[in-house]
Amino acid sequence: MSFARSLLLLTIIILVMLPCEAKKDSYKVTDSLAILRWVKPIRDSIFYNPVVILPWLDSLSHFADSTQNPYANYAKNNLKGNYNWAIRNFDTAASYYRSAIKWTVEGGLLRQQINTISNLGLIYSSLDNFDSSVFYYSRAIEMAKQHNFNKIYIESIIKLSIVYNQKSAYDHAIELLEEARIKSESLGNEELNSNLYSAFATVYYYLGDVEKMKEYYLRAINFHLKGNNKNILATLYGNIAESYSSIAKNYDSSTYYFSKTLQYTIPQNKDDVLHMIDFTRGSLFYSMGNYDSAAFYYQRALQNPLSEVFVRRKAALLVNMGNVYRSKLDYPASVDYYKKGYQLSDSIDVPEYKSNALLGLMKIDSVRGDFEQAFFYSIERQQIQAELKKDEARSHLMASEVARALEVQNLKNSLLQTENKYKDDMINNQRWIVVMIVWVLIGMLVFTLFQFMNHKKIKRLNKLLESNIIRLDAQNLELDQLNKTKDKFFSIVSHDLRSPFAALRTGTILLNMEWESLTEEEKRELVLQLDKSAENTNNLLEELLQWSKMQQGAMKLVKKTFTVNTLIKELKEVFASIANDKGIQLIAESDDKQHLTTDYQMLKQLLHNLLTNAVKFTPRGGEIKIELQFEPGMVSITVRDTGIGIPKEKQGGIFELNSNFNRPGTEGEKSSGMGLILCMDYARLMGAKLELVSEVGRGSAFTVIFKT
Repeated sequence: MSFARSLLLLTIIILVMLPCEAKKDSYKVTDSLAILRWVKPIRDSIFYNPVVILPWLDSLSHFADSTQNPYANYAKNNLKGNYNWAIRNFDTAASYYRSAIKWTVEGGLLRQQINTISNLGLIYSSLDNFDSSVFYYSRAIEMAKQHNFNKIYIESIIKLSIVYNQKSAYDHAIELLEEARIKSESLGNEELNSNLYSAFATVYYYLGDVEKMKEYYLRAINFHLKGNNKNILATLYGNIAESYSSIAKNYDSSTYYFSKTLQYTIPQNKDDVLHMIDFTRGSLFYSMGNYDSAAFYYQRALQNPLSEVFVRRKAALLVNMGNVYRSKLDYPASVDYYKKGYQLSDSIDVPEYKSNALLGLMKIDSVRGDFEQAFFYSIERQQIQAELKKDEARSHLMASEVARALEVQNLKNSLLQTENKYKDDMINNQRWIVVMIVWVLIGMLVFTLFQFMNHKKIKRLNKLLESNIIRLDAQNLELDQLNKTKDKFFSIVSHDLRSPFAALRTGTILLNMEWESLTEEEKRELVLQLDKSAENTNNLLEELLQWSKMQQGAMKLVKKTFTVNTLIKELKEVFASIANDKGIQLIAESDDKQHLTTDYQMLKQLLHNLLTNAVKFTPRGGEIKIELQFEPGMVSITVRDTGIGIPKEKQGGIFELNSNFNRPGTEGEKSSGMGLILCMDYARLMGAKLELVSEVGRGSAFTVIFKT
């Protein structure tokens, strides 16, 4: 049965193309994605157009060889095995499957290992080595059952049942399929049920029950029509067509189903179907007495190269050609075909075709009057027929045993249903007692739960109380900080502002009352002092205003890109005369190429405050230096002076509002400490760092650092 054997193609498509899985720690996710990039197109094309997959298969092989990844090497060998199976290189396919199994063991790929073992069973079945095929299928079934891989378990049973059919062990096939059917029903998998229908149909083919076979095949076809799986549909229709031709001798039905087969056949199988159609059409025309047409189709089938592949089919064609020429009374040609058919049938051990050839030879010799030779042919044919009748009797016996096995199985199922109903009744009778016990337990549980919820609620309230206490402590700490800030602010307002205003008031009173008695020099001196006091007061108010804006978040960053040299030049022009008046040397480094992106005015104000402090706390004869440093990813500007320095214990708090470190300059200049506080706030707002290095008596260095 050529198409029954084709059912193996159906099962290999189902099994060897399962999605690949592996232990999560056995390969990197990136490796898995790379492998699947090749596996998917190979999987989609390998049984439809094997040649096109070779570039992908070569890429996968190169990757597997270079990485020694177990999963990649499994995929490479398994797919090469599939490719060689598709082109009917069975020995090479078996070699690749064995290599694939070694990699599954190394990589812990259990599911893939079971699939590949099952594929080896398929290979040996294709080679008609049924004992080896049974061994590998049984091993796959045992492993799948042990590890609860139910789908693989059922599919391996289906494939093993086909081997049992070929060995005429139909009772074993039915027993296995019934076991698989029960398991499949519990899974609710329509595709598996469809495959089981196909397997049952194959059993009925071998038992010669064409109508029963057709019933099961049509069930499977109805499922696959939904998914339009053309390759499987072609296989199923082909099986029906072949059975009508070889068993029922109903060539009209056979031709119809072969046309359906051709409709769904994939390209590389089309020649095989056309070959079978020619065979069937020849038989149809022979049965109608149209011997010329019969000879045409039989001859075309014989000339097809596939006749050398399907030798059994060729033997049948030779014998049938003998029948055609005998009917046309061309006895020499008929004898030639009969003898060729006889020899080929004898070499492949097909007694039915030998018997038909002997019958034809016997009839020709009888017509020719060579009764002695006809008698010898008759004796040999009777011996063959006796063996065939024994085989037929065994088949009928097998069919009876199968029918009895099915009846026994149905009886067991019925008994099981009865037993289940009895158990259900027992359960219903016990249910009321269980319900009462459950209600008591529920009551106890509710009481316990109520107690537990109360305890949990108290615990939650305690946690909430603790959380509130912690939050209140944090708020108190924050309020304390705010109070300190407020006190510092009021201290500045009440002290640092009151003093200059008092000086202004005293000066104006003196000018008002003593104007006439004061000399011009004294008046000029007094006005200069008043101007200086007003300037200090204005500067302090400006600093307080800026600090207030910072606290309220009213100051916004306005970034732009500029050369650092432009900013340094502008500051040097402002402070050159101020430093010169105090006898201080002002040095500024420059670099026309270095650019910086930040708020220009804010950085200028920050450096202005630092330079103001430097002038204020550097004695005459000292030096102030503006230094620039540029490194990859960093720009820093340092204001370094040789002033009086800052004590180490005071350095940590000079940027905080609550510090009380304010002192006059080297010539009595007023200082509130607000300038440095603003500098730190400016730096934070610009995303820069402000660092201080100072030593009493040697000076200070304030550095602003930007990341670029």
